[in-house]
Amino acid sequence: MIEWKESLARYQAHLDLGVFARRTIDGRTWALDRFLRWLGPRELTLPVLEEYRRHRILSINTLGRRDSPRTVNLHLEALRHFFGFLELPPSFSKMAKTRFEESTPRPPHP
Repeated sequence: MIEWKESLARYQAHLDLGVFARRTIDGRTWALDRFLRWLGPRELTLPVLEEYRRHRILSINTLGRRDSPRTVNLHLEALRHFFGFLELPPSFSKMAKTRFEESTPRPPHP
């Protein structure tokens, strides 16, 4: 089982080395925190990751609408980068890299 708090601290230190802009660091950290809160005590598996991907596509944001494909992809990119940093099996990074395209049918708002 992954120690998320320790892993996130190591990742934050990695990001703070100066390669990334502060806005990128803040955005990735925020997206990872959101994912880890959603994950809760569950173990990270491919089906759970796919469930999160669907959740990000279908959920309603604080503005009362679904996030754009660009926003969803930015969140998935943060996960992909984090999983690569942790050296998780490539299947996790591949799943997180699956892009949500604008042409993907979106269900109507409730």
